[in-house]
Amino acid sequence: MAGWSRPQRASAVLGGLGGDGVTRANAIAFTGGTNILELAGDGSAYATITGEMVAVSGGTDTLKLSGAGGVFDAADIDAGNGGQFKNFAAIEVASACTWVVKNFSSVNWGTFVTAPALAVQSGTLQLGNSSVNGGLMVSATVANGATLSNDPTGTHTGYIFGDITVEAGGHPAATVVANRSAISSGAGAIILHSGAVLDATLGASDSGNAVYYASTNLTLNITDNGAMGLGTYLVIQYDGTLAGSGLTIGTAPTDFEYTINTSIAGEVQLLVADGGLYWSGTTTGGSTSSVDGGTGTWSANGSTNWTNSGGTSHVAWSDGKNAVFAGAAGTVWVDTTRARSSPRASSSSPRVMRSRLIPRAMFSRWPVLRCSRW
Repeated sequence: MAGWSRPQRASAVLGGLGGDGVTRANAIAFTGGTNILELAGDGSAYATITGEMVAVSGGTDTLKLSGAGGVFDAADIDAGNGGQFKNFAAIEVASACTWVVKNFSSVNWGTFVTAPALAVQSGTLQLGNSSVNGGLMVSATVANGATLSNDPTGTHTGYIFGDITVEAGGHPAATVVANRSAISSGAGAIILHSGAVLDATLGASDSGNAVYYASTNLTLNITDNGAMGLGTYLVIQYDGTLAGSGLTIGTAPTDFEYTINTSIAGEVQLLVADGGLYWSGTTTGGSTSSVDGGTGTWSANGSTNWTNSGGTSHVAWSDGKNAVFAGAAGTVWVDTTRARSSPRASSSSPRVMRSRLIPRAMFSRWPVLRCSRW
């Protein structure tokens, strides 16, 4: 057989039995040319296949995962050690939904060089689920708009045992896993091109998390899993040299302020601090793009003379927040009905305020993404 085969979810593909009633013929065997075997999922599974699916040995045939997504068992991929899908040179994910890979491809370390290439062209390829890890012995590329993720419950790590290249607009999405990296490139490099977007769902800063190696011309989107707090997160761990123009914070919870630290070799850290409320004196609205400071009355009567660190929005005082005084010096009159807080001052703050001692935060030693050469 040559060309393209696309078994549907409701269909069954069976290789015939031999005269002994035991030996089964291949379900599909490609011959010559460049061929595509497309598995169109229905959201949970694909066609029932009995027998082996054999690509051209040494050829350029592709195993394509499409449709509405589903679950694919990586142990069914063969490169010499058994498995239902044989000799495929490439795996392609092209779906508007999510394909979940469970278990590991049955390729031993000695046959790594013959492993297929993975291209996530659209949709999401999720490595592992809440029940089991997932991994592929491949070199992977994540295209613009596509996502490569681990288990979104944060129970298991996702593994790619080869290089991972994320193109501009591609998304590696990591949800923290206790005491392990979320996504790991065990035997290869992780290359994040300029414009790549790293999505990280974070928990407590000592929970054990992480991400990768790469040039850092990319954006970091942050999601709180409910346990996120103040501290230092090891977002990217790498071997070799870090290059690029830097990591930019994209969407993130507004309760915190964020700083990227690359001063420690092999690490890209996310420092999460209390966002606090910044004193804006008599400025109670608009976007000034700065913290005005100055003279005014601090009260709990709803006056919107507090802002964020960028001076882009103004709100009323909120109980439990840290009060930060910066910008122009002045006199701050404190209404005795104001909420309790911990004030802290910058070098240009009104002299009536005293700085607050900030306890050292816990440090997560597990990166969201990890890359190392084994």
